[in-house]
Amino acid sequence: MSNSHLNQETIAAAMIARGGHVHMVGCCGIGMAGVAYLLAHKGFSVSGCDAVPNRQADWLNAAGVSVTTPQSAAHIEQPMDWLIRTPAVPVQHEEIQAALKRDITISKRGEVLAALSTGNGSIAVAGTHGKTTTSTVIAQLLKATGHDPSWCIGGESETLGAVAGVGTGGALVVEADESDGTLALYRPDIAVITNVEFDHMEHFESEQAFDACFESFIEQTRQRIIYCGDDERASRLCSDNPHASSYGFGEHVDLQGKLREFDNKNSELHVYQNGCLLGRLVLPIPGRHNALNALAAVGACLAFGVPFDALSGAISEISLPKRRYEVVAEAKGITVVSDYAHHPSEVAALVQMARREHSGRILAVFQPHRYTRTQALGADFPKAFEGVDPLVLCPVYPASEEPLLGGQACDLYAHIREAGGTPPLLARSLQQAWGYLRRELRSGDLLLVIGAGDVESIARWAAENLMSEVDTPKTDFGTVPNLLSADTEVRVNDPLGRRTMYGVGGAADIWVELGSVSDLRRTLRWCHDQSCPFQILGAGSNVLVSDLGVRGVVARLSGDAFKQIRIEHDEVVVGGAVSLAKLMDWVTQHSLTGIEFLEGVPGGVGGIVRMNGGAYGHEIRERLSWIRGLNRDGSECMVQASALEWGYRGCKSLEDVVVTEVGLRLEPGQQSAISATRNDIRERRAWMRGLRCSGSVFRNPPEQYAGRVIEGIGLKGSRVGGVHVYARHGNFLVADQEATASDVLALIQRVQFSVETETGISLKREVLFLE
Repeated sequence: MSNSHLNQETIAAAMIARGGHVHMVGCCGIGMAGVAYLLAHKGFSVSGCDAVPNRQADWLNAAGVSVTTPQSAAHIEQPMDWLIRTPAVPVQHEEIQAALKRDITISKRGEVLAALSTGNGSIAVAGTHGKTTTSTVIAQLLKATGHDPSWCIGGESETLGAVAGVGTGGALVVEADESDGTLALYRPDIAVITNVEFDHMEHFESEQAFDACFESFIEQTRQRIIYCGDDERASRLCSDNPHASSYGFGEHVDLQGKLREFDNKNSELHVYQNGCLLGRLVLPIPGRHNALNALAAVGACLAFGVPFDALSGAISEISLPKRRYEVVAEAKGITVVSDYAHHPSEVAALVQMARREHSGRILAVFQPHRYTRTQALGADFPKAFEGVDPLVLCPVYPASEEPLLGGQACDLYAHIREAGGTPPLLARSLQQAWGYLRRELRSGDLLLVIGAGDVESIARWAAENLMSEVDTPKTDFGTVPNLLSADTEVRVNDPLGRRTMYGVGGAADIWVELGSVSDLRRTLRWCHDQSCPFQILGAGSNVLVSDLGVRGVVARLSGDAFKQIRIEHDEVVVGGAVSLAKLMDWVTQHSLTGIEFLEGVPGGVGGIVRMNGGAYGHEIRERLSWIRGLNRDGSECMVQASALEWGYRGCKSLEDVVVTEVGLRLEPGQQSAISATRNDIRERRAWMRGLRCSGSVFRNPPEQYAGRVIEGIGLKGSRVGGVHVYARHGNFLVADQEATASDVLALIQRVQFSVETETGISLKREVLFLE
């Protein structure tokens, strides 16, 4: 153990002995809340703050700990003797910096818990996986057998009632966290090591450093070490220690469990010690891994001196911590399970248990936890999800980390895609993921909500939706009788991919082929009144439809009213649904010049105007006189082009306007010259023909070309699934036949982050997302 660790342990012990006022930065985290509670019961005056209040804040306030939000340097102005921070709060945080200026003693949560547990009949549980469940079961068993323990555990359970408690029995059960290295500070009487698998790459520079942390913990244990003999690395670290004994399902362990029965609610163990049968345990918890955790807890309690007969009677009262295969809802034939798993081994154990318990379809939504873990272990995740279909991937929960190349959700997506099987679905937010799942779930399904971040919100939303007595209505035009005329066609859950240049993507809740301006007005008013999303899909040339589908109404201007071209008052009046190809032929036939630069640009008039599209140094706004359209509430608008707020590849003023008609200022020209210019541009664009792509994906940065920037960092030819960066032009992402919209999205995100990391340039999308 390093001198710095010795110093921190000494400082924390000295502060505990001194008492006074302590301030907790990030106090609403489960681990921090438990430490705050124990300190308050030791006589400290405790205050705390956090960025976001939660149920732990209410519990702490009830226990006499004053909790405020948000975090602020102003809190440091109050009198205080000591400041404790969660590892999630960096040293650069304003409160920490203010405390340093005042020369206030600062400790990490793990340093304090290690000091609190020294010399207190402590049982400390460590391990990469299973330590929350194991420590919870130990505390439950001690409580049920009359030993009235204290505890501080990084998880909640109904049986214990809180993340920390103070008893009179002299035992203190703690979950000893290795994530920030403070595991090396613990000096427990009894240590439990559930497993040792490399993790927390944000703190440990190597696997050797990770193992060394556990070695310090083992060496400093005062009485007994209980380790999993089925785990290779735990065995290697512990087996030569004279105070160590093993547990597991294998043949050569000191405390052996033999799994006799297994179903979706209970498991039965016959327990042997040194080859002699101790007895039978009926565990009211499912899963082989949970049975192994319970066996570890039994081993710790035996070492503490609790008779096996007492444990066999008490075992029926145990329960798993929250978010450990927690069934949050069972209704309408659908089961929703929330689980904290965030390491590949944990996810694999969860999915395997779900497959044993459930014969129907298993859906999962996963939120990767930390960029460092995603980068280091990304290739290990695909196998863990085998048996899940569909799998929805959400953005990484950063846990205070900065984004990391190779550690994004798109990188994890690429690993899973490369492994083969059914492609996952890549979501850009938890809300988008739930919007898809809400429509996808049906009777007989099991939904797994997986991850250590705020993905549990999806489990809560699902429970609220399923437990509601009234089904949440899906958007349905049938609720509005005689809304639209016979000129307009309406379809429910209609696939959109075939209507885009990429040819990929999910379905619209409602697809509307609008036949008239009056039907467009009625549709907009209905959506406005119902707070229903409304989006226009034109020719599909510059758009990506999400694999998760598009919520609300997606419409296309299809009637003849939107496809007219005529001359009025020396201006060309063009309908919003006119294709650029048709417009170019029309103006050529009428010997009108000024928009030849649009030759070969895919799409329609409404889309090119809203995006201020162009090419070869020109933009459509140069030729626009006015725009007519409808606002989101169905009201009419007609605006002079000069009054609009134009930008590069966009017009802010038209973001909430459906363009129905525009006026163009063109000049007379020679038809032969116009045709020659078009032919020349057409030849220059010939290489683009036949490509499944949307044209340029990114806007050009100031004074640069996006394609050259992408090429400059070696991304040409890079691929995710069925989509690759085109070898001829770095700003083109081209789809193969097996491509999905999530492939396109993942490659877009990879290119953006790679470019920003390598060059500092933030590429902005030209492609619009429909989701």
